[in-house]
Amino acid sequence: MKVFSSILLGLLLIVVFSYIASADSAAGTVNITTSDVQIINAGGGGGTCKTNWTCTDWSGCILGFQVRTCSKAIVYCNAEEKPSLIRKCIKSIESIKKVVLFDINLNLPKKEIIAEDSLIASIALINLGVPGKTNVSLQYVIKDSSGNIVYDETEVLLVETQTEFLKEFDISKFALGKYSISADLKYEGQKEPAQAEDKFNIIAEEKRLTPAGIAFLVLIALAILFAVFRERIIRLFRKLD
Repeated sequence: MKVFSSILLGLLLIVVFSYIASADSAAGTVNITTSDVQIINAGGGGGTCKTNWTCTDWSGCILGFQVRTCSKAIVYCNAEEKPSLIRKCIKSIESIKKVVLFDINLNLPKKEIIAEDSLIASIALINLGVPGKTNVSLQYVIKDSSGNIVYDETEVLLVETQTEFLKEFDISKFALGKYSISADLKYEGQKEPAQAEDKFNIIAEEKRLTPAGIAFLVLIALAILFAVFRERIIRLFRKLD
């Protein structure tokens, strides 16, 4: 009798699940397969269904943790203990080393340069990514007003977090006129360009009077005054005598 009751209950559950599956499948909501649900004989005339957990992939490592979501394949069936939804993680050293991002700034303290003087530029390099010693290549290019390259230099520097320095350029042989200077930064693993630019003018040297020249002009001015007021000065001295 108990065996007959168990068989009857099992057949009844199969009919019910088949009906629900066909109805939900027609609505496009739930598909039930034999891998998702199992009928378990309770041994005492009762029965239940058992299903599995389905989980998404683990997220990326954020602040030392990864997360995911899990749900039952059949919501109303029993399942084993719910899987863990969060776990600790550590980024690999290789992935950390790739996070390198530099920015560059170029500024000219003087934009009016007297002919035959040197050009001084203030250069700042900043590592916006993970700190670490990195070899960077700096290319300096100076162009005239027509776009012709008149100066080209490249140097390699070792930068960890940031550095700032003054760079001197010999422009003594440059003609008078307008120029532009640019600095192009290159480094391993670079994904974004890093460039900076500024402009300057080379002007003629201003004529300045020396102390001897000033004294000479004063003497000439006194001589002219004496020539103009010569007679009045002579009369004045005679009256004083």
